[in-house]
Parts: sequence; C-alpha cells; structure tokens
Amino acid sequence: LPGTNMVNHAAAVKEYSRSSADQEEPLPHELRPSAVLSMTMDYIVTQILDQGEGNYREWYDFVWNRTRGIRKDITQQHLCDPVTVSLIEKCTRFHIHCAHHLCEEPISSFEAKINNENMTKCLQSLKEMYQDLANKDIYCPNEAEFRGYSVLLSLNKGDILREVQQFRSAIRNSLEVKFAVQVFAALNSNNFVRFFRLVRAASYLNACILHCYFNQVRRDALRAINFAYTVSNQRSTAFPVENLVHMLLFQDFEEATDFLMSYGLSISEGYVDLNRSTFLEPEGFCKPRKSLLICQKRNVSIGEVINGG
Repeated sequence: LPGTNMVNHAAAVKEYSRSSADQEEPLPHELRPSAVLSMTMDYIVTQILDQGEGNYREWYDFVWNRTRGIRKDITQQHLCDPVTVSLIEKCTRFHIHCAHHLCEEPISSFEAKINNENMTKCLQSLKEMYQDLANKDIYCPNEAEFRGYSVLLSLNKGDILREVQQFRSAIRNSLEVKFAVQVFAALNSNNFVRFFRLVRAASYLNACILHCYFNQVRRDALRAINFAYTVSNQRSTAFPVENLVHMLLFQDFEEATDFLMSYGLSISEGYVDLNRSTFLEPEGFCKPRKSLLICQKRNVSIGEVINGG
C-alpha cells in the first residue's frame, strides 16, 4: 500500500525468479495451481495491460516478469490442460503485440531479440501441449490461430511447409494456416505486391508478426525495381518516391527517403535516382518504425487483444 510497509494481497503478483543449480525444489505451497494462475492472468489482463502508456519500460518489464512467473509455475508442475494452454496463449499474444507496439522504444526499454525469443519459447510450449492433449483426444479451440503464428514466424525456414503437412487436417485446412502458407509463398517468390496485399488483409496480431519482415521484403523489392527500371550501370532512372511509399507500405515520404538513402540512392524533388552502380546494400537493417496501418487494425483494448478478443 502506498506510503506504508503493508502489502495489498489483492494486488500482489508473484515475481519471477530465475532457476539456478543451487536453488532448492519449490515446496507445494510455493507453486500456484492452475485456478490461481488463471486468476493472476485475469488480473494482469484487466488491471495492468492497458496502463502502459507513457511508461512502457516499467510496464513491459512488469508484465513480462509476471507472465514468465506463470510459465515457470506451469513448467514446474508439468501442467497440461486447456486452462494452462489458454494461459500460454495469452503470454504469446502479449509478446506478438509488443513486437510491433514497442519496436520504436530504445533498447534500454525494449529488446526485440529477447522478446522474440520468449515468443518462440511460448509457441514451442504450445506445440508440445497441443500434441500431448491431442494424444488424449482433447483439442484446443485456438490451436489453428497459434499454428498460424508459428508458421508466420518461420517464413525464412525452408522446411516450414513440411511441418505444415504434419498438422492434422482440420488445422492444415484452417483459414489461419492457409493465410500463413499464402504469405510464405509470396515471400519465397519475392512477390512484394502480394506480400503487402496480404498484410493489408491480415488480422492485427498476424500483421504484428509480418511487420518484422518489412525491411527484408523492401530490400528485395528495391533490388528488383532498381534492376528492372535501369538499362545499364551508367544510366539512372528517376522514379517517384510516392509510388514506393504505396508499393512498399512506408509510413510516409520521410521513412521511404531514409530507407532509399541507406541503399546509396539519391533523392531529388520527389524522385529517387535508381542506379545500378550506386545501389549498395547496408550491412544491417535500419530500426523499424511502427506502421499506422497495423495500429489501425487494433480496434479493441490491449487487454482484449491478449485475451483473444
């Protein structure tokens, strides 16, 4: 309670503690059963998730820490039932949302690499849980949604289609997985027009995942456009930047200009000089910017997004 040394037990949430070799086995009363874990997640979703505005560093650290604690309690008790699956699903949605929502935050507040690692761990846990429950003829209602996310996160892996073929037919033929396969086909064939058309049609969380491929798709598209519109290494071709803003889903003229200049291309009076000899790919991608299109897809609160609304 503020201004006192008292703890408000109705609002206190167990903190995550890292496992270590010298840590003793937790006692039964130190682990929360699934009903308590569910109450904890409900509290985070309804009371915390929509309170981050203006202080994302503390907000993200708190929610990540507490949801990590939930995942740890599930692992230590070997819990595997539809209730605990739904808890891991909510953890996954949280990390997917943050991947785009916090992408412009400084690394001291949000580290995309660690967030993606946690997202991948959650999806791996779900993959194993879905399989264990399916062996008992128990099927989770949101499995197709998360199988789709798993495919979308693995678009650069050549064997992802083989994994899709191993899904049971109801999941393989679901709209979510079919959409993910369509995106894979667009990315794999360097069809940037098709890719960004699919982004425009995607759900909010699907679009958050696809956002991490924007720079890759834009690079490959620019390479192709630069080659297609120039005749030789000596001659350059003026191309309207506004056309690229629309084609490659840039936020605005300024973002497109920064991207084009990072590839050695010059801008003049609203046109970019496409040139084979000056085109030079940078060593790494520039820091991604939030997409207004993706932000507009979210028409409910963050808590509702994480809850599956």
